[in-house]
Amino acid sequence: GGGGDGTIYERLGGEPGIRSAITAFVGRVVADPNINSYFLNTAVNGGRLIDCLVLQVGNATGGPEQYPGTSDCRDMVASHAGLGISDSDFNDLVGHLVDVLTEGGVAEADIGAIGSVLGGTYPAIVESPNDNETIYHRLGRYPGIDGAVGLFIGQVAADARINSFFAATAADPDRLARLKTCLNRQVCGATGGPCAYGSEVDGVPGVSGAAPCLDMASSHAGLMDADGNPITIDDFNALVEDLVNVLTTAGVAGADIAAIGGALAPTCPAIVADATTCPQ
Repeated sequence: GGGGDGTIYERLGGEPGIRSAITAFVGRVVADPNINSYFLNTAVNGGRLIDCLVLQVGNATGGPEQYPGTSDCRDMVASHAGLGISDSDFNDLVGHLVDVLTEGGVAEADIGAIGSVLGGTYPAIVESPNDNETIYHRLGRYPGIDGAVGLFIGQVAADARINSFFAATAADPDRLARLKTCLNRQVCGATGGPCAYGSEVDGVPGVSGAAPCLDMASSHAGLMDADGNPITIDDFNALVEDLVNVLTTAGVAGADIAAIGGALAPTCPAIVADATTCPQ
């Protein structure tokens, strides 16, 4: 509950109360498609994340916790360096914490004080203050990529030049969902986003830890069209053309489309049957 004497730490219920709130907070963050891509990679240790946040909030609210102290937690700069976190990412994250504290009955003044501490970490965390410093953010983060990939899959399904390669996948809802998720994560990682392709954890739809997304050679090995022909450079170019059309229609800037195409080009030798036909 809110109000009362003592420190914010005591009013939050000490370490157990803070741990309960942080656990609920992390659950909300991991369920938010706008920002959960930062957390759905095997390099992120969810348990340690909660432990470190408990230490940080405890330390900031008058508790005995030391942060980072002698724990293996890293400071704000080190733990967020290179992630390209944007203003919107930061605000979405803080919003989830405020919601958890509000629903937990924490006093508005205490939430404001915690918010001020969080606000002070902004310069150490945010690397994309304008929300447009990376192609990932310009595409609309993961939900924007998800929308574009959905349109791309539709375009490929309608493209008689190459759609027979994907007929078996298109006919299986589970395989189709997995394809979509893996394409989302590939584009997310290739455009400066936080997805670590091939390092999916449980919680990523269709590609839980037991079956992370495959590398390009493995995922295209043995693919044949309806006539029994393997993937050729013409097929690869048709796929890229479909993607360019979708991105152009979606209003993506030409320079960004070129950069995405540039990220796709090196995958050609792993995808086509005759790698010598790929651009050198």
